[in-house]
Amino acid sequence: MRLLPLLFLVSISCHVVLSEGETKTAAELRVDGDNLTKERKYIEAASAFTAAIELEPEEATNYYRRATIYLIQGKSSLALPDLEKVVDLKPDHQQARQKRGKIYLEKGLFSKAREDFDALLAIKPGTDSLINQLKSVVEAEDHQKRAEEFFDSQRWNEAIVSLTSLIDIAPDLPAFRLKRAECNLNIQQYSPILEDMTKVLRIQADNTDALYLRGKALYLLGQNEAAISHFKKALNSDPDNKKCRVIFKMINKLEKHLKSGESLYNEGKHKESYDQYNEALTTDPNNQHIRPNVYLHLCRNSLKMNQPEKAIEECNKCIEIDSELVDAYVEKAEAHLKLEQFQEAINAYNKAHEKQPQNQHIAQGLNNARRLQKMSERKDYYKILGINKVATDREIRKAYRLLAVKWHPDKHDDKEMARVKYIEVTEAYEVLTDDEKKRRYDNGEDLDQPQNPHFHNPFGGGGFPFGGGGGNHFHFNFG
Repeated sequence: MRLLPLLFLVSISCHVVLSEGETKTAAELRVDGDNLTKERKYIEAASAFTAAIELEPEEATNYYRRATIYLIQGKSSLALPDLEKVVDLKPDHQQARQKRGKIYLEKGLFSKAREDFDALLAIKPGTDSLINQLKSVVEAEDHQKRAEEFFDSQRWNEAIVSLTSLIDIAPDLPAFRLKRAECNLNIQQYSPILEDMTKVLRIQADNTDALYLRGKALYLLGQNEAAISHFKKALNSDPDNKKCRVIFKMINKLEKHLKSGESLYNEGKHKESYDQYNEALTTDPNNQHIRPNVYLHLCRNSLKMNQPEKAIEECNKCIEIDSELVDAYVEKAEAHLKLEQFQEAINAYNKAHEKQPQNQHIAQGLNNARRLQKMSERKDYYKILGINKVATDREIRKAYRLLAVKWHPDKHDDKEMARVKYIEVTEAYEVLTDDEKKRRYDNGEDLDQPQNPHFHNPFGGGGFPFGGGGGNHFHFNFG
C-alpha cells in the first residue's frame, strides 16, 4: 500500500492530464510548444512549456524554450528567471548565458552581465560579437561610475550626459531615468522630466518617486491641478510619503490664495485681493513660474488703489523674471501715465509693441501716451485761466476778465513780463471759448496757434488796445 503514492508521483512526472482520459509527456508538450510558436500562438506555447516544466522541473530545455517565448513577447523580466534556471542546470548553455547577459545589461546589472560574457569568452575566445558585448558592459560601468561621481558633486549637466549614455544602454530601467530627472530638476529643466517620468510610469504605474518628480515638474510649469493629481496618487500608494505630502499641502494652499485673489479683484476689493496675492507669493517664493503672474496681479491691484509708484516696482520685478510677459509692460506704462511720466510710459509701450506688433490695444495705448506727452509740452490753458476742465463758458469768461485786468501791462513796471502773461491769458480765452478749438485742444490735437488765421495778436501795431468784458478800454504805449 505504501508504494501507491510513489507510483503516482512517477506517473505525473512523465505525463500531464490534458482532458479526461488524455495525457501527454513532457517531450510531447515541447513539440506542441514548438508548433504553437511557429504558429505565433505565444500564450498557448508558453502554457505548453509551463506544463512541460511541471513534469520535468530539472530539464533545462523547458525553461529555455519558455524564456524564448517571453523574449519574443518583450517580457524580459519573465524570461530572466527561466534563463537563470537554465544556467543553473547547464552552466555551459551558451545561448542562455548570452541572452541572460543582454538582459542583465539592459537592467543595469553590469557586474552580472560581465560574468556571463567573460564566461562565454572563456568558452569561445576571440569571438567578435562577445568582445563587443563585453566592451559595452565596460563602457556602461564607466558611465555609471562617472554619473555617480558627477551627481554626488552636483555637476548636474555632466551627470546628465553620463546618465543619458546609460539610458541608451538600458532604456527601460527606471533608476537611471529617475536620476536624470533629479538632475534636470536642479537645473530647472522641467519638460525632460515629464518625458522621463512618463516612460517610468508606463513600466511602474505606482512608482512614487516618478509620481513625485513628474508632479513637481508639472507644478513648476504652472500646471497645478495635474500636479495635485500626481501627488494624490502617490499618497494613495504611500500615505506616509513626507515629500509628497508637504508639496501637496503647499500647492493646495497656494491655489486657495490665487483663486481668492482673482475673485476679490473681480469684486473690486483690491486691498483684499492684493493681500491674497502677496500671501501666494510668500507661500512658495522659489516658484519662478507663478512669481511673474503674481507680481502682475499685485501691480494691477496697486494701480486700482492709486499707488502707481508701487505698481511700477512690482512690474519691474515681474519683468526681471519674465521679460516676455507683455502685460507687465502695459501695466507699467499705465502706472507711468498716472505719474505723468510720459516718456517712460512710451518706452514701456514700445517694449510691449515690439513683442506684439499686431496688438491693437497696445498700439492705441502707445498713441495715447504720445498724445499725452505732446499735451504735457504745450500750454495748459485751463491752468493759465485758473479753472478746471469742466468749467462753464461763463466761468471761462469771468476768469479771463479778472486775469486780463490783473496782467494789463499798464499795471506793471515790468511791461514785457506782463505782456507775455497777457498774451497767454488771451490765447487761453480764444481757444476755450471757441467750441471747435476747445474740442481739438481737449483731444490733444495740435492747434498750431501761431499759424491760425483766426487768431489775432491783441498787441498789433504800436498800441495795446484791450477790450474787457465790462466795457472798459485801456490804451498804453511802450516807451
